[in-house]
Order: sequence, then structure tokens, then C-alpha cells
Amino acid sequence: MERELQDLDFIENDLIAREAGATTFKEWWELRQQRNQLKAERAILREAIGKARVEKTNDAIRDEDITDARSLIALYNKRHKTATQTIKALMRKFTLDQPAAARVFWTETKRDDTNAVLDIGKEIGFDTYKVILSPSACPVCVKKTDNGAKIFKAAELEKSGHGHKPPFHPNCYCVLVPWVD
Repeated sequence: MERELQDLDFIENDLIAREAGATTFKEWWELRQQRNQLKAERAILREAIGKARVEKTNDAIRDEDITDARSLIALYNKRHKTATQTIKALMRKFTLDQPAAARVFWTETKRDDTNAVLDIGKEIGFDTYKVILSPSACPVCVKKTDNGAKIFKAAELEKSGHGHKPPFHPNCYCVLVPWVD
């Protein structure tokens, strides 16, 4: 897919050059239409590449090891260790490279933050929540939250399994907040 993206870039550069040399409005307009179509194809391809990267990052650590990783993170938090120290411990214990260990650390920390928001919200009496998208929100988050407009019921967020509440994927920066209409 990366190669296809490079091919589209090459084709667009060619179209730009031909567009600059167009001698009639009709010729220029046809080239501009081709270029707009190319931009749409590139956007679809970039979204597919992004989804493939998200799926690939899920394989950094096995599901059965996540519980052990969460325990290690909790232990290091209790001992007031820094994020860097915790990430290094994850690297040693699970033989992960630094980016994979950091991804596990930040994703699981985000999961704890979300669960804390839900627990406190339940105690106070909140029943609806909203996800605040990060400025660089990915297509996965935008889709799951209807571009940040969706209001979630607490019961919907408490479903078991991954992907029902932030983090929607590894390295998700979206934040769950209580919502009052």
C-alpha cells in the first residue's frame, strides 16, 4: 500500500506539470478533475494504511500478557516510578522494543483513566458521557464517535471487550468525560 501511495504522488506531480502547461481551459479543467479524483483515491488509501497500522500494533503484546503488564504498571505507579522507568521494565519483562513498550504503557494508562472516569461518574450519578477527540484523531476514533458528536450511555461503555470506550486502539489520545445535556 505504501508503494501505491508513492505511485499516486508521482502521478499527481505529473498532472500538476501538465496542468501548468495546458493551453485551453477545457484541457486544464480535465486535468484538474483527474487530479481531484486522484486526491480522493489517495485519501482512501491513506485511511486503509492507517487501519493496517492500527491492526498491526495490536500484536505487540499477547492478550494473555496484558494482565501481567497492567499489574507491573500498577506496581510501578504505587512505587512512584516514572513513565520511563515503567516502560523500561515492560521492555525487560516482555522483550519489547521501546515503541511497543511505550504503546502498552500509555494505552493501559489511558484505559485506567477511562475506568476511573466511569467509576467516579457512577458514584456521582452520571449516565451519559462524551468522548473528546484529540486534535490528531484517527479515522477509527472519528468513526466510533461520529466525529465527536456521539453521546454514550454508561451501559454502552461498560460492555466487555476492546473498542467500546477509550482507548479505542493502541496509542489512542481520546478522553472520556461525563456529559450533561
